[in-house]
Amino acid sequence: MTKSVQFLLPFLCFLGILFTQKAIGQDKKTEKSLRVWTENTKHNCAMGTIVKTVVHVQNISNNPVEFKVKRVKAKLSKNQESFFRLDSKITAARTNESQNTIILQPDDISSGFMAYFSTGFKKGENSLTYQFINTNSKDDFAEIKLNYRVSDKIPANRLYVNEQISISFMYPNPAVHFGEFEYRMPSLVKSKAKIAIHDVLGKKLGTYDLEPSEASVRIPFKNLNSGIYFYMLILDEETVATKKFVLKK
Repeated sequence: MTKSVQFLLPFLCFLGILFTQKAIGQDKKTEKSLRVWTENTKHNCAMGTIVKTVVHVQNISNNPVEFKVKRVKAKLSKNQESFFRLDSKITAARTNESQNTIILQPDDISSGFMAYFSTGFKKGENSLTYQFINTNSKDDFAEIKLNYRVSDKIPANRLYVNEQISISFMYPNPAVHFGEFEYRMPSLVKSKAKIAIHDVLGKKLGTYDLEPSEASVRIPFKNLNSGIYFYMLILDEETVATKKFVLKK
């Protein structure tokens, strides 16, 4: 064996050990304990709605895994919100990480995660990205991206939708004792909204304010007789929608 080969041999052995350790480290780094999926990652939705998505999580390792959830990216407009539920605990809209965890045995599947996306009142492309993280290793996680395309089409059950408010038709209709509206008004909106009740002759019988902090309003009809009436949505003192309803007693 020549001197040059003898000189290079230790160096080559060192390189071999180094590359072997690096390869082992890469293998360990790429090993994942969790797999996540959902039935639909692309949603077409209307303004003024809330989209719910269940994400399934499976332990694909040979050991029990405790995991938490973190929202790592959120492409949202200013009047849109997202929050999520892990098991039975809902995480607030401005909180990115779950306060609780779930433990999965090998091969077990959890469907205890649900993502909520409030579409707001602006059409466009939005997305949310979540990581499901092994609490014993921050590098061991599975990631899923949910995409949303918000259109300006008014949902079938909505009386009116714009940037200030999304409100349902009155129900029940025909009514007996009361009528109820479900609505949403973003907390940043300063517009004033109310429902007005009129008879067929146009006489105003009452008005009911819609508070941004509430989600519904119930209007009693105990002082009204059976007949045909109209309800009107008034936004900043302007009537923007009118519908007929029937009262039966």
